[in-house]
Amino acid sequence: MERLRITTRKSQLALAQTRLFAQSFKEVHPGALLETLPLLTTGDKLLDAPLANIGGKGVFTKELDEALLSKRADVAVHSLKDVPHTLPNGLAILAFLAREDPLDVLVSKTAKALEELPLGARVGTSSLRRRVQLLNLRDDVRIVPIRGNVGTRLKKLETQGLDALILARAGIVRLGLELDYSPIPKETLIPALGQGIIAIVGREGEVELTRALGALTDPRTTIEARCERRFVKLVGGSCQVPVAGNASLVGGKLLFQAAVGSLDGRVLLKAKASAGPESPERLADEVFEELNGQGLRPLLEDIVG
Repeated sequence: MERLRITTRKSQLALAQTRLFAQSFKEVHPGALLETLPLLTTGDKLLDAPLANIGGKGVFTKELDEALLSKRADVAVHSLKDVPHTLPNGLAILAFLAREDPLDVLVSKTAKALEELPLGARVGTSSLRRRVQLLNLRDDVRIVPIRGNVGTRLKKLETQGLDALILARAGIVRLGLELDYSPIPKETLIPALGQGIIAIVGREGEVELTRALGALTDPRTTIEARCERRFVKLVGGSCQVPVAGNASLVGGKLLFQAAVGSLDGRVLLKAKASAGPESPERLADEVFEELNGQGLRPLLEDIVG
């Protein structure tokens, strides 16, 4: 391709991920002219409101989708966990870049693990997924809603007198931050579906573009993403539903674990299964059915009505 117009959010992390994508694209297509169109999304403007109250995941993608559909841009760079399970007509995910570590991490001056936090600790996170898993583990902690980019959250750790923050390790790594943190094992806190994956969205039917992006698509990440995206669709994943899930392809086996909890953290349904990588969607179906057997449907009805 001779020219590629890339749209992205204006956040520091989104711009860093766009630079990673652009670098990878130039390595494969060194003669291409790349242009970047940063946009301020609804989710970036309304930082004081919970995502569930302002439209859920789509608040980070709507403006970028419009730029693609109006042909002001050719591709959009997203964190996969921000991408709704149903895209607007005419758009599709065209590539998954190699996944960064999907783990959450604990940032605290006093604790190296969630179990070490003091009684009644104030923990900053705006994620329902993190909230319910943490409350299920430690019902004494107080969750302090906190949004904004990573730098803003780190400042609030000091200004709001928090004992800890929970952040995604992928964001810290991609921003190149020198930060003392402790990884939280998946067994303790299951990551978000799609966490650590950069997704490239574009218009369907763009044959040359799809072919150009093919060399950037990571096969292992694609298998994991297919499994996780299928589970998002099954549970109707939105910012109203506290859902967690992670697929990991290791040694020829695909392991998928997932959890859905009540908003107060008192109920946390968990399931996991493994299979070959040939049909990642089928593995997601299997875990979904196991959770159904534990009472998933009535739990979802209580959450979303």
